[in-house]
Amino acid sequence: MTDFSPLQQEAIALSALFQACYLVDKVATTGQWDADAAAPLIRATIELNPEHFGDIYPELNQLHLGRDLIKQLFTQQTTTAAHKRTLQYAMTVIYVSKQARKNTLLISNLQQRLKALDEQQAFFTDITGPELTRRLSGIYSDTISTLPKRIRVPGKPEHLQNELGAARIRTLLLSAIRAAFLWHQVGGRQWRLLFSKKRLVQALDIIQ
Repeated sequence: MTDFSPLQQEAIALSALFQACYLVDKVATTGQWDADAAAPLIRATIELNPEHFGDIYPELNQLHLGRDLIKQLFTQQTTTAAHKRTLQYAMTVIYVSKQARKNTLLISNLQQRLKALDEQQAFFTDITGPELTRRLSGIYSDTISTLPKRIRVPGKPEHLQNELGAARIRTLLLSAIRAAFLWHQVGGRQWRLLFSKKRLVQALDIIQ
C-alpha cells in the first residue's frame, strides 16, 4: 500500500476529474471513445468501498491525460479550445457535485444503484463496453441529471444525438462527479485551485 499526502490525494482526484471532462469533450466533438483512458474512471465509479485510497485509482499512470491537462492549464502553457472547455466542465462538475452532496435522498439512491451494479460486475465482460456504459448512463440520468444545475455539453449533433455516444458522455460525467466527490472528501476546495496551483502541480509528480 502506498501512502499519499493530503495534497497528493487532491492531485490524484483532480487528475481523474479533468481526465473525465476531457474525454466528455472528445466524445462530444469527435465521437472518439478512448477506452483505455475511460476504464480507470469507470472502475472507480463502481468501486464504492475501497479499503485504501490507493485502491480507487490503483494504476496512477492511467491518469496521465488528466495530469497533463492540469499542468498545462495551471502553469499557463499554451492551451487549446478543448483544454478551455475541459476546465469549464470541471468547474461545473465541482459545482454540481456540491449540489448533490446536499441532497441526501439523491445520494442514497445513487449509492444503492451503484452498489447493485457493483454486485453485477462479474456479468460485464468489458468495463468500457456498451452494456455497462448504458447502465451507468441511466444512473446518471436518474440522479445527477435531475439537479437544478445541468451540465451542458456542446458538440457535434451527430455525436450528441448518437445513442451510444450520449450514453458514454453521461457515463463520463458520472465518473467526473465521483472524482469531484473524492476531491472534496480529501480536502479539495475551489479556493485552493486559485491559491495553491504551484503546490498542486508539484504534487502531480506522483503520477508518472
